[in-house]
Amino acid sequence: MDNSLNIKFPLDMALYFVQSLPTDYQNAILQMLLNKTQEKATTSQKLPFEYGAAKSAILYVAPDFNAPLEDFNDYM
Repeated sequence: MDNSLNIKFPLDMALYFVQSLPTDYQNAILQMLLNKTQEKATTSQKLPFEYGAAKSAILYVAPDFNAPLEDFNDYM
């Protein structure tokens, strides 16, 4: 059973709430966030990418891709 809450709050509301907590709780939250960001950094470094790894990601490019857009004629 997953005990984590998946509730999203605006950042300013979350910061206001954290600032109203005692210092020990603020430090614990800070350490938890720092550990999560370090875990994300180490997992992203484990993925080896090579040149041309996404060459099959682009399936279609319109023939007029580089043509000037009519919407910007006033600015040119």
